Amino acid sequence: MQQEKKPLVLPPFYMPFPFMIHPATERTNKQSVAFVRKFKLYHSEEQLLRLEVGNSGATAGYLAPIGSEVALQIAADFTQFAFAFDDTFCDETPIGKQPIALAAVTAKMLQQLEGPEHPIDESDNWCMALYDMWHRWNKQVGPVLTERWVQGCRTWFFVEILRAGNNATGNTKPNISDYSFIRRHTGATLSLAMLPYLVRGLDIPISVLEDRRVRALAECAALLTNWDNEQFSYAKEYHRTGDGHNMIDVIRHTYNLSVEDALHKMKAFRDRAACRFIRLRDEVLEDKSFNTKDSLLEPYLEGLGLYIRGIAEWSMQSKRYTSLDGDGKGSTFVISGYADHPSDDSYEPLPIGSIAWWWKVGKL
Repeated sequence: MQQEKKPLVLPPFYMPFPFMIHPATERTNKQSVAFVRKFKLYHSEEQLLRLEVGNSGATAGYLAPIGSEVALQIAADFTQFAFAFDDTFCDETPIGKQPIALAAVTAKMLQQLEGPEHPIDESDNWCMALYDMWHRWNKQVGPVLTERWVQGCRTWFFVEILRAGNNATGNTKPNISDYSFIRRHTGATLSLAMLPYLVRGLDIPISVLEDRRVRALAECAALLTNWDNEQFSYAKEYHRTGDGHNMIDVIRHTYNLSVEDALHKMKAFRDRAACRFIRLRDEVLEDKSFNTKDSLLEPYLEGLGLYIRGIAEWSMQSKRYTSLDGDGKGSTFVISGYADHPSDDSYEPLPIGSIAWWWKVGKL
């Protein structure tokens, strides 16, 4: 099917989370562009322009609206790094279809993250950018949370290699379960989901973060943000890459649907997942078994809700998605707003094997 040039009409979807934006967003976004230029995290002037006009660094202020400006600046630099990595190694150049080459690139980056005390190659701009951010995070939040950020990068790189392997064959179409796993990690998703509590400085015990219910909430928030973003990015991605790694295309392929029908089915999926997030969040907050040191759970879970809403708000206004070539020209979608009520509020797990466990922890 050939993508039409007219804007895609997006159906309203359920968004019960409040919106905030960090007051330092504009300043940190501006400095994040300087970070990209300093480390030359771009493969062409055209890509650099898209990073600048797309307000990529502003993502941090939308998803982490509470906390120190120093931490927000690291977060803004990391979001710029993530978008630049996506363009350079995944979507905009041939290496996105070369899993062995991508494995070599990311292995070198992981060497830097796992041995951050000394630069492994001062001529490698990407490794030096990671070296810079590791030291700033370590100073700001300490070694334990910095290592969790590294872990997020590790799974991010692995899944991008997996996606490159799919693209290399030219005809591999992931099923919904496999794609939901891929999409939870692509684009540094789980590292980005950490930013609300890193910027806020919440020293949450690892035992709490790894509670199966809390882990499910973090994964659910991450996937919800990506499902929402994929509605806004669909036309741009279809125009520029069209590799089928988008939930709309996966649903189309699975159920033999049109783009419009796939959008409505996707809305039902994400609305049911949003309801599960709310119910599980409320259950965790009411659980008296967490001790007093775990009182930070409330602002942490509040931050996940702000993150979900913030990514949607940023995606709707970023030129990265509102125009086919990321330059602000033309229009790719029409927004129908948010819905007051979910289109699907069933208590049943979604028919997606890799995330069905979210409904198996806690009470139903």
